[in-house]
Amino acid sequence: MTSNKYYIILAALVCILLSCTGPVSAADIIVGEGLGNSTITAALANATNGDTIIVNDGTYTENINVATEVTIRSQNGSANTTIRASSSSDHVFDVQVDNVTISGFNITGATDDSPKAAIYLNNQMYCTISNNTLTGNSIGIYLYSSSNNTLTSNNASDNNGGIYLSSSSNYNTLTNNNVNYNDNTGIYLSSSSNNTLANNNANNNTYFGIYLYSSSNNTLANNNANDHDNTGISFDSSSNYNTLTSNNASDNNIGISLFSSSNNTLTSNNANNNNNQGISFEFSSNNALANNNANDNDNNGIFLYSSSNNTLTSNNASGNTRGIYLDSSSNYNTLTSNIAITNSQRGIYLDSSSNNTLTSNIANNNNNQGIYLYESSNYNTLTSNNASYNDYGIYLGSSISNNLTSNNANNNNNQGISLVSSCNYNTLTSNNANDNSGRGIYLESSSNNTLVNNNASDNYNGIQLDFSISNNLISNNANGNSNYGIYLYESISNNLTSNNVNDHPFLAIFLYSSSNNTLTSNNASDNTYGILFSSSSNNTLTSNNASYNTYGITLGSSISNHLTSNNASYNDYGIVLSESNNNTLTENTAIDNGIYALYALSSSNCIVDKLVLTDISTEISTVTDSSETGISGVETNATALSGKTNVNGYVTINRSEDLNVAFFYDDSNMSSSDESSVDLYMLSGSNWTEVNETSLNTTGNYVSANLSEFSTFGLFYVEDTPSSSSSGSSSSSGSSSGSVATRVLSQGTTTTLLTNNDGELIGDTVVKSSDAKTTLTLYKGTAGTDTSGNPVSKIIITTPASLPADTPAEVLDSGLYYDLGPSGTTFSKEVLITIDFDPKEYEGRNPTIYSYTPEGGWVALETTVDWENGRATAYINHFSLYALFGTDVEEVVEETSQVTTEVPTTVEKEEEEEIPVEDDNGSSYLYWILGVGIVLALGIVVVNKQKGEGGL
Repeated sequence: MTSNKYYIILAALVCILLSCTGPVSAADIIVGEGLGNSTITAALANATNGDTIIVNDGTYTENINVATEVTIRSQNGSANTTIRASSSSDHVFDVQVDNVTISGFNITGATDDSPKAAIYLNNQMYCTISNNTLTGNSIGIYLYSSSNNTLTSNNASDNNGGIYLSSSSNYNTLTNNNVNYNDNTGIYLSSSSNNTLANNNANNNTYFGIYLYSSSNNTLANNNANDHDNTGISFDSSSNYNTLTSNNASDNNIGISLFSSSNNTLTSNNANNNNNQGISFEFSSNNALANNNANDNDNNGIFLYSSSNNTLTSNNASGNTRGIYLDSSSNYNTLTSNIAITNSQRGIYLDSSSNNTLTSNIANNNNNQGIYLYESSNYNTLTSNNASYNDYGIYLGSSISNNLTSNNANNNNNQGISLVSSCNYNTLTSNNANDNSGRGIYLESSSNNTLVNNNASDNYNGIQLDFSISNNLISNNANGNSNYGIYLYESISNNLTSNNVNDHPFLAIFLYSSSNNTLTSNNASDNTYGILFSSSSNNTLTSNNASYNTYGITLGSSISNHLTSNNASYNDYGIVLSESNNNTLTENTAIDNGIYALYALSSSNCIVDKLVLTDISTEISTVTDSSETGISGVETNATALSGKTNVNGYVTINRSEDLNVAFFYDDSNMSSSDESSVDLYMLSGSNWTEVNETSLNTTGNYVSANLSEFSTFGLFYVEDTPSSSSSGSSSSSGSSSGSVATRVLSQGTTTTLLTNNDGELIGDTVVKSSDAKTTLTLYKGTAGTDTSGNPVSKIIITTPASLPADTPAEVLDSGLYYDLGPSGTTFSKEVLITIDFDPKEYEGRNPTIYSYTPEGGWVALETTVDWENGRATAYINHFSLYALFGTDVEEVVEETSQVTTEVPTTVEKEEEEEIPVEDDNGSSYLYWILGVGIVLALGIVVVNKQKGEGGL
């Protein structure tokens, strides 16, 4: 009982004592000589959490372990209070707890390379380090696995390293620190993230100003990192998702460097005057650069090496050797609205880098190229960039499948846009390449490129292709260039379509030693030369306009070219052929040229087919040879031809050698009698004289002649002349269709063939008999030779005055027999013969075409019959006598059936006659004898009658 009372009394006394005691407050502990605590270590021994240790002026030599949550500050700042390590192999301040503040000291002497630091935090948080001067240490401030600390207004200079954060030192804030002249790195983050570095100066350190190694999500703003032997700000080894804003990294070897680091954002930083790169990315991807300045660096402003999917926007990379440089598979980057000007070599340079997008960049006033794609820089897209006032505007070398659209490459010293050394499959659309001192657009040894709607004007040459194959130039403008508009040099299989190439003092479109190119619907006007080929072959020109030039279309030393439906009008010379052979000109127009529509000199076997010479369809066809030839056309002539009307203008030919010419006309407003009176006349002095030995082809609508004299020629006809029988025909007393007695040799046609030097027809040719019932169709490329092997130049169709004795009577009555000559002519290709007949006259019989030779007699040909139109056709390969027989059949052959008949039983040799088989009553034999007798009697009558009329 007594014992219990004792404990009760004791507890009451304790309660009374506690109730009389107030709360314990933090104490200020003073350090100084004679002030009770001569060292900070001594003060810490007397301190508790929350105390403030105030250190008086002086120098204190000690290594301090801070194991209490205290504030340690100098009384009058770092200039007056120095803490020097008593052991250089230990930290001066070793902070071992959280919530410590160290402020206002000059701390030095931790020089061990282990390393040791002036202030060291190991796994501590919420500490504040401020206003300290840390010099002569291995490291000024070192945070190891320490987070959420604040380092402010410290001067960590002249150490080996300034401020180091390592091993997951995260969420720390570093502001307004000076970290200069350290032997290694100013501020160093290793494997530390989510830190904020702002307004720090990290200058003149030996290697790096600010260095991040495997550190992510840090924010760097308004820091200065200048004058380093290596890099101002460096991100290394997966330092990702960091943000750099308004930092200055100048006068270093490299301003800002990213190595194997991704998804960083760099905005409004300055990286100028560095010895190498301003901003450098190596093996780094998905970074964003915006509004940075990377100017006046000795090498590159912005450099990407094997770095992809980066975005560069509105950066300025000027005054460097190269402004922006993408090297070694830097792919899928986007460059937009950057400025890369006044660089000593190139504005924007891609080397072996593909699938990049360049949009609205300015790359002007660079000494070499504005934009340069080199060595397998493929599949890039360049849109709306400006590359002007450079040596070269946009330059592609050995790069394929790039797309250039709406770029400006103007006023460059050489080329505007260049594709050289196997730049293939690129597409250039709506680019401007104007006012360049060299070429607007230049392709060298490059193939399968497409140029559409580009403007290449006011250059030396507009568009030039050297040694280039299979390119497509479509709807480009190449106007007003001082030398050539479009120039192909030793280039083949290119396609030029709908280009405008006008207003050149010299040449619009020029092909030199270039073959198999196609030019279609181009406009080449107001030049000295519209289109000029020199030493070029197998090119095709179709529907081009080469007007209002001195020379419209000119071929010099060029062979086997094809010109079709081109317009070479209103020039001095329309089409010129000089030492150019085997060219083909088809349906071209050369109207109102001042001197000649066509001028040929030393140009053999050039086929001129339907050359239009006037607005009223004056057309001619001819084949040139080595003689000088000049041809022109006019619509009117002051000299009239009495009683005749001019058909369609006049043709003047100047030449000294014979020339085969076909003069074409339009028969749409002619009656048949008008057309039959068309003839060719030549102006001799003040009189028109009829040209001899001409041939009128009313099917082909032309008059052909072999001219030996030359002047002005015109086609004339007698208007509204009633139809009459052909000259030399006599009235018939027999059938209304005419008989052998009434048809004489003068009833014939002679047609001159238009052939090349090999005797081959230059086009399909149709020849009709005088009664228009027999037509011969000779196809292009057919060659005819006479019995002596000489080429045939004319075809004659006549009605023979006599027929072989074994000719059936119905043939004589029909009058459908013709002698084709020259007799014995053979052809390299089959000739189609067509004979028109009246189907009513052949009812019950097969119309069959026969040929006759003295050696073989009448021989049936395989004949095709068109009953509806009354037309029998067969193919022949030689000329002789031909006639239409009617052979007996049991049934009428259906329309358009093909019939092959045997030779009739009447043959030329009696001993070869086949005796018909006699039927039961012997009537067949009787009819056969009667038939032979009738034929022989009729033959004797006809022969006697023709003798009487002078036919034999």
